[in-house]
Formats: sequence, C-alpha cells, structure tokens
Amino acid sequence: LTFGPDRVVNYEVGIKSDLPNHRASVEVAAYWIDWKDVQVQELNALGISYIDNAGSAVSKGVEASASWRPIQGLQIDAALAYDDAHLTADLPARGAVAPNGDPLPLSPRWSGNLAADYRFSLAGPWSGVAGAEWRHVGQTQGSFANPGLPRFVHPAYDVVNLRAGIGRPGWSLDAYARNIGDSRGQSAEIQLG
Repeated sequence: LTFGPDRVVNYEVGIKSDLPNHRASVEVAAYWIDWKDVQVQELNALGISYIDNAGSAVSKGVEASASWRPIQGLQIDAALAYDDAHLTADLPARGAVAPNGDPLPLSPRWSGNLAADYRFSLAGPWSGVAGAEWRHVGQTQGSFANPGLPRFVHPAYDVVNLRAGIGRPGWSLDAYARNIGDSRGQSAEIQLG
C-alpha cells in the first residue's frame, strides 16, 4: 500500500424549516471538518497519479438549499455551497510539495444549482412535465505538483439540462437533453517534467 487510512472529526450545525403553508422550505448547514492523514491524489515525476497521505487539512463551509412552490404544479429548487478546504500543515510527501494553506485538489470554493419543474394536466389521466436545471462548479486546483512545477487549475464550468415528458399512473415517457451547451468540466490533468 502507498497510503494509510485517514481520520475525520466533523462538527455540523444546521436548520430545516417549512413555511406554514408548505409552499417553501429552507435548509442551511455550517460545518467544520478536521482531517488527519488526508488521502490526496499526487503526480510522480513521470506524470502518473497515485494516492498518498498529506498530513492534515480542514474543510469548513456553508451549504444552503431552498424549494419554492409558487403555483400549483411548479417547483423551483436552488442550492448554494461555499467550501474552504485546505492543508493545515506543509506537505513534504514522496513527490509533491505543498505549503500549509494550499487548497485541497478538486475542491471548488463555490458551487450551486437552480432547477425548475412544471407538472400540468393533459387529457384524462395524462399529465405532462417540463423542467430545466443549471449547475455551476467553481474553479478548482488540480493535484499537488512536484517541486518546480505549477499546480494545474481546473476552470469553473456550467451545465444546463432540459427534460420533458408525458405520463399517466403507472406509465411515463421522458426525453432529456443533457449538457445542452456542451460544457467541458476538467477533472484530471497530466503534468510532465
């Protein structure tokens, strides 16, 4: 094995609330995670990735979500997350080197989504649905780099999905258009040097 187990202590506080008429609900949570022997992806001198323990880190942030039903059949959902995930000790690992305070790989500072679905009656037992979703993932840092090499930056990206369908009790037909803008989010990198 090239790495050992990690240990986590998680502190979280939050609230969930429904408005009296059940037309809206809100959830908010704040968290603080102390993380020891963090397992992180690193790159060796040939650009090949591997997993190693990175000492200690912290992840602290806030997540919020809400649902709103302004009229019959329409539901709007939104979520927003802020996460500050970084090393709390220098990383002098076998290959990569990173100072205290460096962001953890692939941890966006901001992310969120907004979605809407509208359900409506058609003839007899038939009903229809139409919906759209927008999702945002903020910029992230790539794997911890070897000495002398810069860390790769994964740019922020947005994805839009659409759907429509018809159905009746016990049966439905749905059509989806996923990632209609052909957005390309990067989740890995190769560094040579």
